[in-house]
Amino acid sequence: KEELEGKSQITMDGATFTLDWVDNIPKPEEDNAAYVIKDKDGNYFFIEVRFWDKDENGNPNGLIDMGFVKLGPSGKIEVPSESFIGGPPMEMPEVPTNFYSMMVGDFLDLDTGGWSAPEGEIFGYDKNVATNADIRWMGQFYDTYWADEQDWEKRQALLSKSKRTLSVINGAQMSKLVIQNDGNVNIEPVAEGKIENILPGTLLLITTANQKAFIIGVKWVEIDHIDLVVFPKENFLDANNNLIVDIKDEDGDGIPNMLDDNDFVKKFEDMQEWAQEEFKMEDKDGDGVPAEFDPNDFDPNVPKEGGVEVGIKKVDDFINGVDNDTKAAVNDLALGLNSEQMGLLSESVSQMNWDQVQDFNTAISAVQGVDEFQNLPSNGLLSITDLMSFLTGINTTNSELASILIEFLKSLTTDDILNKVKTFLSTISGETEFEAVKELFSVLNVNYEEVVKTLLEALNPGYEVQFTSQEISGKLIQLVNLVPISST
Repeated sequence: KEELEGKSQITMDGATFTLDWVDNIPKPEEDNAAYVIKDKDGNYFFIEVRFWDKDENGNPNGLIDMGFVKLGPSGKIEVPSESFIGGPPMEMPEVPTNFYSMMVGDFLDLDTGGWSAPEGEIFGYDKNVATNADIRWMGQFYDTYWADEQDWEKRQALLSKSKRTLSVINGAQMSKLVIQNDGNVNIEPVAEGKIENILPGTLLLITTANQKAFIIGVKWVEIDHIDLVVFPKENFLDANNNLIVDIKDEDGDGIPNMLDDNDFVKKFEDMQEWAQEEFKMEDKDGDGVPAEFDPNDFDPNVPKEGGVEVGIKKVDDFINGVDNDTKAAVNDLALGLNSEQMGLLSESVSQMNWDQVQDFNTAISAVQGVDEFQNLPSNGLLSITDLMSFLTGINTTNSELASILIEFLKSLTTDDILNKVKTFLSTISGETEFEAVKELFSVLNVNYEEVVKTLLEALNPGYEVQFTSQEISGKLIQLVNLVPISST
């Protein structure tokens, strides 16, 4: 993979081509396109264009990101020897650099430069690397959602739960580097050794258990993978943590030039707004596959998993699988909790087993009021003995679940809502009922409106559900209303 800018020449195995794409290469309708080039000796080169910078009129302008291979005389694919002429200087720091692209659950051993996929994957697992790795990409997510799920479409649907988390493991330590306008560097330790919803341009200092230090730069982030640039610390900061390389952000988009191949073109006006839009996972047809991975997001029958019909079936299974007390408790929950609170509770229950639900019921029954939740720290420790013990135990095996539970408890604003949660937990009379509730919550989390509407209208004949929206703490939250069906 190489990146060229301007009117550049590329030489592959002695054959020179000029890439002036406006005149000589057809402009693709989309970023991805493939071309074949034949040189004077009859050799074929396959070029895949992955990304084109475009001007406001959609014309290629600036940088082209491409990959290429050669079809050798024997018919085998070969990687050609390439060189480049032309294009503006990139002013990259002249330090030893390694580039890594990590997929969900991947491990990276900074001491050796070794990479490993998770053990359950078809290829790429390296036991030595995984055992001694220093950083992991979306590790908790993989262990919770992907480890036991091999169906690719279902894996893609589960990415809607991704928090894009980069974490250190095996005793490594993580700090964030913030470069000030005057060139000074602030080093800020990262709580719990992980960063959620990480953004391009993030600079980190990672110290391994062997006391080797590396600078990690986030070059790019997608919903399922991250591209990293790794520098030895000594080639980036001196002993007093002063910069020894020239770091700039010419276009002011928040990504320093060492991570920005196109630092003369501003990519982001507001990176936070970009991230909210880029990683917003919509599922318009409710088939359980987010629009980003579903070319038929208008059709709930393609693919034939999930969808409105499956949501309705889960409601029927729930109604037929629980007693009246549990139906009434879930009914009160759906009416009393807003969409964010219901989503957090559904996510928590979906990750819990029957024993954990029983322990949660015991722990929360001792809580007197919601004011006791307000001092919840991020690590899940409380002054309430039973709940502290429960959350601490959860945190040792599933820190993500512990964080979701804490977020849910903090979101409870009235004692009435707390009592509805207590009632709900206490009415689940056995593992069979719990499985019915768990199945209902698993689809409620994917398609909140449709499932809540179907559930409440089934439990409340003569009424229809209407949703209203309210902005709470900068988020647009849905509220549920039951309205009598007019006889006229």
